Amino acid sequence: SAPDQEKDMFEYTVIGKMPFTAIMLKSHPLAQRSALHVQDLEGQTLVQLSGPRSHSGWNRIHSWLSRHGVNAETQPYNVFSLNDYINVDLEGSIFILPTIEMRKGELHDPVRTVVPFDDPDAFFPFGVLRLKTAARPQPSRPWRRPRAK
Repeated sequence: SAPDQEKDMFEYTVIGKMPFTAIMLKSHPLAQRSALHVQDLEGQTLVQLSGPRSHSGWNRIHSWLSRHGVNAETQPYNVFSLNDYINVDLEGSIFILPTIEMRKGELHDPVRTVVPFDDPDAFFPFGVLRLKTAARPQPSRPWRRPRAK
């Protein structure tokens, strides 16, 4: 099928990692921790974004939780514009996003805080996608007029 052929044409190389960060209300029971571990999410409610502006990292978060045997509830939240990220209802919930150069407490928000994760596999990989060498088109040679004999 076409999607399988496309997978065979491309290679993805991870060139870096963006650690997970938890954003929650300052009143949340986990908000005072200096760092979280995956087991801390057992039984917690996590915001799961959906819609055209949602980030695609939920599969990564879900597989991370599954690998560690952690069961968390999900609260779907539709995102239609970038402003919707600001309006996510965090009452009793945790929102996991990539770290954006923020340290604990640097959200500058009177009601929300940022808590990093301290697990080595708590990250979103980022990288480059390129054509596999065998699938790359070869440069064409310029057309030349045949020589007269």
